Amino acid sequence: MTTVAPEVHRRSELRDERAPTARPSASRPTAIHVGPSSQRQITGSLIFVVTSFLALAWVAAGQPGLPERFSNDHDTIAATLRGTFTEADDSFVLIANIYRALGLANSPAIAAVVGVVAYLVAFAFALPGRFTVAARWSDWGIIVSCIALAAIYHGAFTKDLITIGVIAVVLLCRSTGIVSELLPLAAMLLYAEVFRSYWFLIAGVYLVLRVMLRLRRGWISTLIAILAIYGVLAVVFPLVVGVDLDHYRLLVNEFRSPESVNTIIERFVEGEGAHIGFANSVLIFASFIIPLPLVIKGGGLYLVVALLLVVVWTSLILAIRAARRRGPDGTWAFTPFQARLLALLLAVLVVQSIFEPDYGSFLRHLTPVLMIAVALLLSLRHRVAEEPAAA
Repeated sequence: MTTVAPEVHRRSELRDERAPTARPSASRPTAIHVGPSSQRQITGSLIFVVTSFLALAWVAAGQPGLPERFSNDHDTIAATLRGTFTEADDSFVLIANIYRALGLANSPAIAAVVGVVAYLVAFAFALPGRFTVAARWSDWGIIVSCIALAAIYHGAFTKDLITIGVIAVVLLCRSTGIVSELLPLAAMLLYAEVFRSYWFLIAGVYLVLRVMLRLRRGWISTLIAILAIYGVLAVVFPLVVGVDLDHYRLLVNEFRSPESVNTIIERFVEGEGAHIGFANSVLIFASFIIPLPLVIKGGGLYLVVALLLVVVWTSLILAIRAARRRGPDGTWAFTPFQARLLALLLAVLVVQSIFEPDYGSFLRHLTPVLMIAVALLLSLRHRVAEEPAAA
């Protein structure tokens, strides 16, 4: 005992000496640790705010440096508001009446800022903090590019102001209940009834693809479903409407030429009949995914946009592949929210390939829908980061 006791006593003294430094003092503030996830959220929020501010400042300055060809819709709406263009179609008349009801008929500069603010507010719904934690730098590059496109296409009088409302409804319906399934479809149908009738077709294609994705099918089955949709439409259009599937695009482009519109969508296959309409629509859909015609025809700005589209589609494909590994037997493990987003994105691309007369119009109408692509991408990133792969 005489040899152990002094050692025990000594250890007790050492513990007593170290104790005050092991516990924080009550009067000393405790440091707050900011982890990598919090830092990414803060950085992402800063990027979004700064980019939005710059976009709004550029729009408020009158979009300096933007070529005149980007103002076609703006000029038509402005002329409709002034009453100097009496042959405007119903969609231009309706959007002109909306701007008039908002008190913006004589304030194009304020209307331009309102259009971009509306886009940014809806875009914020696609960027909840828990999703941005898993965002990569390439994802933030996509987000910045989308804001830039919004400044170009929404920083003026625009028909796509109402489209933003439909996209916002889809982005806000995140739950798994029947209400979240029905509200996006109801918004599409209302939009089609009041404003753009081809959204009836988008709603129908969306519904088919939504059911397909609910069955958790893979790449091949979904591609076959898309081709089957084109096949059915190629047969139904001549029987019900009396024209081939690519008739309306040809009608718009009848008096236009590649010299007057440098991004005009030309037919890949000449001829008439259901098989020709089918082939051209499918090939145009492919050109939306791999935008080589836009690269060849468009010029510098469209080259940048084409690269953006390649990055968006590639990022989505890789994110879907990663999410696929989370499902049993390698099937797609989409949540209902993710399935709705992908179904709408594909439905818009399918229908645009039938009606869009040029790639410039395609990009204009795709700009609000890109918010859907970003929300899907970030949602997939978040899920892959949070869930282990299935055994």
